[in-house]
Amino acid sequence: MKKTLFQIVEIAVWLLAITSIFNFLMAYNNHLFMKSEMRALETQIMEESKVISYLQMEIARLNTPEGIEKAIREIMEMAKPGEIIIKIDEP
Repeated sequence: MKKTLFQIVEIAVWLLAITSIFNFLMAYNNHLFMKSEMRALETQIMEESKVISYLQMEIARLNTPEGIEKAIREIMEMAKPGEIIIKIDEP
């Protein structure tokens, strides 16, 4: 009777150990995946920050009298006296 009880406890301990190892490996795998995702998101943030910086510079440039004049001339296809507008059709 004691031998059977001891065997049951031993099996339970082994099952608990195997389950614990499995859970640890799953958690570690999840940790590695999340770390990889975090690196990818940090790279994306850096790229988006560059785009934001470029757009802020473009806004600052367009908020000058020269920038406004150039934008209007491009949109309205107008030229200053003595300038020639050359249009190139895209294929």
